[in-house]
Amino acid sequence: MNTEEYYKMHRMEDRMWWFRGRRKIVLGQLRYLLGTPTGQQKPILADIGCGTGRLMPELAQIGTPIGIDIATVALGICKQNNAQYMRVARANAIQLPILDNSIDAITALDILEHLPDDAKALEEFHRIIKPGGGAVITVPAHPNLWGMHDIALHHKRRYKTQELKNRIANAGFNIERLSYAMMPAYPAAWLWRKHKNLRDTNQDAQNAKTDDFLPPKWINETLYHMLKAEAAWLTRGHTLPFGLSIIAVIRKPIAQS
Repeated sequence: MNTEEYYKMHRMEDRMWWFRGRRKIVLGQLRYLLGTPTGQQKPILADIGCGTGRLMPELAQIGTPIGIDIATVALGICKQNNAQYMRVARANAIQLPILDNSIDAITALDILEHLPDDAKALEEFHRIIKPGGGAVITVPAHPNLWGMHDIALHHKRRYKTQELKNRIANAGFNIERLSYAMMPAYPAAWLWRKHKNLRDTNQDAQNAKTDDFLPPKWINETLYHMLKAEAAWLTRGHTLPFGLSIIAVIRKPIAQS
């Protein structure tokens, strides 16, 4: 993404409803994926595309986190904020410096859409995840919402659910859960992006800005509490009919002898 967007995200991710709510949703799905821990050893968790590292303290409450990102500016912020972990590496998602079958679970939040070869990244995830382990993945939904927000973030695509299902299955994973997510934002975002796309006919990638902003406190808190309710709904295994994102919980099969 554009460099200034990392600093913008870092300023907002502790306060803005989107980032706070998404963490609630993802952590609920991750706990479902991992199940009830057995033994004393903590699960090893890789946050692929960790960005500024805001998720890592919460992953550390569940297991041992490793952060991977390709952007040096993001990793700089991540290391500064997570010095106690220091298990952070610069790498591309399609060539991870991680041993085969060594990771219990992956989080990959809004990463696949950045990659020219998202199928290759999913194959790489499959390589490093232990049999029986898995991943929680989010991607932006609805190709018809494409606009300056996506350009500012250097997206290659937005996804249809069937497209994502096919990519996941082809990489060798089983899909345990798949749903739309971030539903409260969808109606306003749909109207806003349609308006912007009509207005911004000259889509300049160099000067593109995201739609992220911190709304007034009462709106921010209302939206956050709506996403907390959404997180509880999705954690129970229910699905949603629409949303700005798609979330998938996938698992690497245990080989049959």
